[in-house]
Amino acid sequence: MSLTSQGQGWWQANDGLWYAPQQAPGAAPPPPQYVQGPKPKKKLTHRPLFWIGLVILVFLGGCIGIVATVSTAVHHVDTQKHTVAYSVTGSGVTTASITYSTVQEGNGQKGTAQVTDAPLPWSKTITASGIFSFFDVSVTNGPAGLSYVTCTLTVDGKVISTNKSSGPYATADCSGGPNG
Repeated sequence: MSLTSQGQGWWQANDGLWYAPQQAPGAAPPPPQYVQGPKPKKKLTHRPLFWIGLVILVFLGGCIGIVATVSTAVHHVDTQKHTVAYSVTGSGVTTASITYSTVQEGNGQKGTAQVTDAPLPWSKTITASGIFSFFDVSVTNGPAGLSYVTCTLTVDGKVISTNKSSGPYATADCSGGPNG
């Protein structure tokens, strides 16, 4: 407000005074100027992302723990050494035809071997390891009519399989693995 016009847009009211353009009737007053301070920060434990991250972290930690435990157990089973004994005995015969096999994954003895006219009793001991191990021994009787042959498969001192067969050219077979 002034007694004289101060420039363009000033207007004179009924009271004879001059008013600034922003004070014109019907003009919207200028918006108030508020200065906002920083928003107060939420506590870390009140943030949803904190809890989501914590759940994911616990889940991944649990998975890693399970995988490590299983990996250790599998490694132990894979590297554990087993003493395998193939044995053959007989009655009424002095020799027999014997076939023995070792099937295992990884390093070690594997394959099939045959011993013809093996003197009885006969045995073969090997050391084997691996998760997937399987052993077999079979014996075929000779031509003697009343004789019998017996095979026995022992793993780590425990008899896994034993079988007996009698008569000419009869076969006894024993097979199994470290877990029976």
